[in-house]
Amino acid sequence: MIEKKEVTNRRYLKNVTFSINNNTVYISDGYLVDGREIPLEGITFGIETYEQTDSMYDIYITYSNGMYAYEVEKTYLSYGALPCYTGENKLFHTFASIEVKTDGSLDGHYTLIANQGASTDEENHTQDKQPEDA
Repeated sequence: MIEKKEVTNRRYLKNVTFSINNNTVYISDGYLVDGREIPLEGITFGIETYEQTDSMYDIYITYSNGMYAYEVEKTYLSYGALPCYTGENKLFHTFASIEVKTDGSLDGHYTLIANQGASTDEENHTQDKQPEDA
C-alpha cells in the first residue's frame, strides 16, 4: 500500500498529483510555489516487479540552475544497502519512496507539501530566493 502524507512549508506544491497504475508511476505537471509559481514538469516511469531481491524507488525533487525537477533513483535492498540521494543537484524534498517486494507487492509513501499559510509579501518571498539562500 502506498500511503499519502502531507507536510507544510512556505515553499509548497500546487496542482501535483501522484498515482500508480499497472506498475507505472505518474506524477503530474504542477508548480512549486515560493511567492511565484515555478513550473515542475511531471514524470512517468515503470516499476520493475518480481525481481530476485527487494528494491526501493526514491523520487526526489532537486534544484539546479533556477529549476526544480524530479529525479528517480533505484536501490536494491540486498546486503544491507540503504537508499540515499546520490545526484549532483541540491536536494529539496524526498517526494516518494516505493519499496518493491520480490512478490511484486508495493509499499511506501508519497509526501505532498502544502502551504503553511505564510505571508506572500515580498519581504518574505522574493523571486530570487532559492534553497541555497534559505
